[in-house]
Amino acid sequence: MEFTPIRISTILPDKALNFELYIHFKEQFLKYIEVGRTLEHVHLEKLKKQQIARFYIRDLDENNYQVFLDDILNQTLDNPDVPMEDKVNFAEGTATTAVEEMRKDPTSRTSYNVTKKAAKSLQKLISDNPDSLKNFYGRKAAENEVLIKHCLNVSALCVTLAKNSSVSEDEQNSLSIAGLLHDIGISRLTENDQQLFMRAQKSLNAEEKKIYQQHPFLGKELLSKNPYIDASVVDLIYSHEEKISGDGYPEHKKKLTLQQEIISLCNSYDKRVTVLNMTPKDALKAAQVDELGNYSLELINKFKKHLKDEGIV
Repeated sequence: MEFTPIRISTILPDKALNFELYIHFKEQFLKYIEVGRTLEHVHLEKLKKQQIARFYIRDLDENNYQVFLDDILNQTLDNPDVPMEDKVNFAEGTATTAVEEMRKDPTSRTSYNVTKKAAKSLQKLISDNPDSLKNFYGRKAAENEVLIKHCLNVSALCVTLAKNSSVSEDEQNSLSIAGLLHDIGISRLTENDQQLFMRAQKSLNAEEKKIYQQHPFLGKELLSKNPYIDASVVDLIYSHEEKISGDGYPEHKKKLTLQQEIISLCNSYDKRVTVLNMTPKDALKAAQVDELGNYSLELINKFKKHLKDEGIV
């Protein structure tokens, strides 16, 4: 029997489950909740205090889990009585699960569908709930989840900046999905080379830069063979390190679409915050100096206003 990990924060308390829940203990998968039962709020909080971040479901229950997520999406994000923290937990949990599953198997259509739904949840959370971006963005990542948290942050920043830049809804959808998956190519580097992500690019030597700068191409290579993945998403993943100065990579482009500029700027900014541990305010100051000429001044100013309006800086 095969199992798939899911985030504990995607399980809504007191809602009947249409799948079985398992926990992993001493190399075994132990059934925790039967089909049709509910997970009470007090038990859920107890598990969180024990720092249990994941449940597991049988692979054959993945479709049932997706139905469950769809129901929660409607019940949670649209409900003004649900606390903001619960909404953020749900959006973050579904997005983290999606990124983890796509990193594990980029060819899985099911995992990509999970990613699309997670991106939609994140869009809905941020678009419909004032202060949600501040709550979402301000969360610290566990040491082993910095890359995933960076991807979630880039997706969230892209959504709001795109919306404030009169980008169409379809283009916002593509940006949201691409934000979650933009660094998927890093998973195809060796374990040792993946650690280059945790360093400032200025600190990399020539050989290290050559290795690290493969990741946009590797991401494109992984996903472009899947016919169900929109070409615009793959293009944004491939272009997320490009800059209009021509100093980006892998093609050193000097002309970018607005969507390409948005994902590149959000990626550059958040890496300073999430990876290099700069404060959002200091990261903005650094970006205004270091990225001058790499993005249009209009977009940089709009991004600055956007961060201030959202209460991030």
